[in-house]
Amino acid sequence: MTRVLVLASSYPSVRRPFAGSFVAEWNGELRRAGARVTVVSPEPPAPDSQAHDLHFSCAGSHGGPHRLAPLQGLVDGLPWLGARMAAGAELAARMMWRALDIQPAPDVIQAHWCIPAGLAGAALAMRWNRPLVVTLHSADVHALETLPMGARLACWIADRAALVTATSAHVAERFRRLTRGRFDGRMAVTPMGVHADARCSPGPAPDEPLRVLFVGRLVRQKGVHVLLEALAGVGVPVSAVITGEGPERAALERAAARRGLESRFTGPVSPAARDDLFRRSSVTVAPSLVLSNGRTEGLPRVIVESMARGCPVIGADCGGVREVVRDGWNGYIVRPGDAGEISRRLLELNRDRACSRAMREHAIQSVSGMSWKPCVEAVLPAAA
Repeated sequence: MTRVLVLASSYPSVRRPFAGSFVAEWNGELRRAGARVTVVSPEPPAPDSQAHDLHFSCAGSHGGPHRLAPLQGLVDGLPWLGARMAAGAELAARMMWRALDIQPAPDVIQAHWCIPAGLAGAALAMRWNRPLVVTLHSADVHALETLPMGARLACWIADRAALVTATSAHVAERFRRLTRGRFDGRMAVTPMGVHADARCSPGPAPDEPLRVLFVGRLVRQKGVHVLLEALAGVGVPVSAVITGEGPERAALERAAARRGLESRFTGPVSPAARDDLFRRSSVTVAPSLVLSNGRTEGLPRVIVESMARGCPVIGADCGGVREVVRDGWNGYIVRPGDAGEISRRLLELNRDRACSRAMREHAIQSVSGMSWKPCVEAVLPAAA
C-alpha cells in the first residue's frame, strides 16, 4: 500500500467545514486507488472529512514547537506583504514539524498550493529523500508573482519536485512564465475530476421564473456585486440564490434589498445541498473579476461542478474559464465586470427555454470525460 502524505493549507475543518473540499475529494480518490493517505492541515478536520478513513495531523498554532511562537508577534507587526510572507513561512514550518512525527516516512508527498505547503514539502522531500508532487491551484501562483524573489522561491521548490501539476492550462502557463519554462519537462495539467450525472435534470418549468445560482466566497474578486447589478437589469421575473460566506456578505445583502431583488443568501452549504441547487437552477453565474493587482481565477471549481449536474454557466472571461465554457453551447462567456452583458444572456435563456434545455445536455457532455484518474496517476506513480 502506497503511503501518501498530503500537505494542504486549506481543508474541511470544524471551523470551515467546506474549505478545500476538492482536496478532500482528491484524497478520497487516492484512497480508493489503494493508497494510505495522511493529511497535514492547519486546523482540526471536519468530522465528515474522515469518512474515507484518512489520517490527520493538525499544524495549527498549538501544534508546533514553542520556538515558533515568537513569529506570531513578528507577523502582527509587519506591513501587509511582509505579514503574508512571515505567516506563510510560519505555517510551512508548522506543517513540516507535524509531518516529521509521521512514522514510517511516506512513499510520496503531495503539496496542494506551491506556498506554503510546497515549501514544507520541498524540505521534507530532501529530509526523507522522497518524491514530491506540487499541485498549483491559482492563488499560490499569484502570490509568487507578487512576492519579492517569488520566481526564485518557485524555482527552489520546483527543483525539489518530481512533478508539478496545475489544475488548469491557464495556471500552468502563468507558472511557466514565472519560471521561464525551466520545468516544462516536469509539468502536467491535471484538471480535477468530477463524477457527472448520467442525465441532466430538467431545471425550472417553462412557466417558472429563471433561477440564477452563485456559489463561492463572497469577496470582491468573485464579482457578486456585478451579478446583483445584472439581475436588476434583466427586466423579467428572476430569482437568485447566493451561497457562500465572506466579508462582503452584509454589504451584498443590503445591495440586493435596495434593488428589490428576489434573492436568498444561504451561507455555506453542504456538497449534497449544492448539487441539488445546481440541478434545480436555470444557470450558474461565475462573474469573477481581474483585480487591479492582476489576481484572477484559475479554473473555478464551481463551473465544473455546475456542469456535472447539468446546469449551464455564464462565466466571466478570465483565468481558465474558456477551458470548459464554450460560448453559446454549454453556457456563455461575458466580459469581466460587464453587468449589462450578463443581463442580456440571462434574458436570452429566459426567452429560449429550448436552448436552455440543450445547454443542460451539453454541460454534462462537457465534463463527463473529466475523470479523477489523471489526478491519481500524477501522485501514485511518483512513488514507484
